[in-house]
Amino acid sequence: MAFELDGELVGTVRAVPIGHGLTLAEKLRLQAGLAPGDTYAGGWEMGRLVINPEYRAGPESLRGFLYLSLSFLHGLSAVGMCRCSGLRKPIR
Repeated sequence: MAFELDGELVGTVRAVPIGHGLTLAEKLRLQAGLAPGDTYAGGWEMGRLVINPEYRAGPESLRGFLYLSLSFLHGLSAVGMCRCSGLRKPIR
């Protein structure tokens, strides 16, 4: 998914459907020895948000991009619950 403002690409985010063994949430559950279950059935994982440095303005811009992503995704498939999973990684 890409974010565009006045014809300029300002950011991207990846949306991956859950249930195919491709998401971090699924991999973490597997590593923890938890059954896949149907907790995330029909769900999506959002990740790899990249924002053009000119449009980075702290936590508020991050919230804005995540809100736009979830709003768009909700238009495609009803979002009933949001969960977060992540790995701590140094920022380059």
